[in-house]
Amino acid sequence: MSLSAADLHTWMSRDVPPDYVSLIRRMQCYIEPEISCSRFFADACLASRQTDGLHNASRTELGEYIHNHMHGAAFVDMPCGLHAVRDAQHDVAIPPLAAALGAMCCIEVDCTAEVIGDRMPNTIDVIDAAGNYVHDKSIGDIGSRKENGMPVFTMQDDVLGWLAKASTERTFPVVIYLSALQPRQELCDDPAQEAEVVVPYITALFDELARMCDHRDLIILNSSDMLVQGINQDAYPFIHPAIALPERGFTLVRRCPLNKVHVFLRNG
Repeated sequence: MSLSAADLHTWMSRDVPPDYVSLIRRMQCYIEPEISCSRFFADACLASRQTDGLHNASRTELGEYIHNHMHGAAFVDMPCGLHAVRDAQHDVAIPPLAAALGAMCCIEVDCTAEVIGDRMPNTIDVIDAAGNYVHDKSIGDIGSRKENGMPVFTMQDDVLGWLAKASTERTFPVVIYLSALQPRQELCDDPAQEAEVVVPYITALFDELARMCDHRDLIILNSSDMLVQGINQDAYPFIHPAIALPERGFTLVRRCPLNKVHVFLRNG
């Protein structure tokens, strides 16, 4: 099967709950952390990609496992990050990597206009000048192109907002790649902001992953530690993905030797 922008509008049809809207308005993450995560992912999946390129490289055992689950799947990259960073070869472009792993299509999601302005027909401020989250009722415009013959769709949204809009009624599996999503340190350093915004936001993110995923789906974290970096884990020991996702019906099925890539399978 194939997906169209119209199909995606139908899939992303749920209203975002009001308590999530409040969190999205206040949550802040780093736009582009000073580390390349997709290079770790590429090397974890493709053994010879440095010499043979993405499409001719042999797959590692982890890469083979993902490939076996990727048939007919939509690969969701969020936050997708700057193309300029990848063009400068500081990072590995995700759409060709997803294609090499067998994805049906790639969906890029990022909330920052300057990050995806080269891929979207009309970018906006997801949090407007008045501090309102503007995508609580719809996904907005969808950019569309092809890379390596594979459809690539770009959406501008907050990660939690995107997950909350996704319906469970779909006919295709999903592989969700959460890469370099890191809360801003100043929010974590403020105990009130940590308790009222950061921890509830990350908790809601886990809840939405559990709601919208089924037994076919994978969650790939690159990396698990980055997602909760800065949070006081003595005060919030349940917040790490290694604890939070198994509590919600996921199993850690693979991780790379460098412990940078973690693959979770939704239990049947």
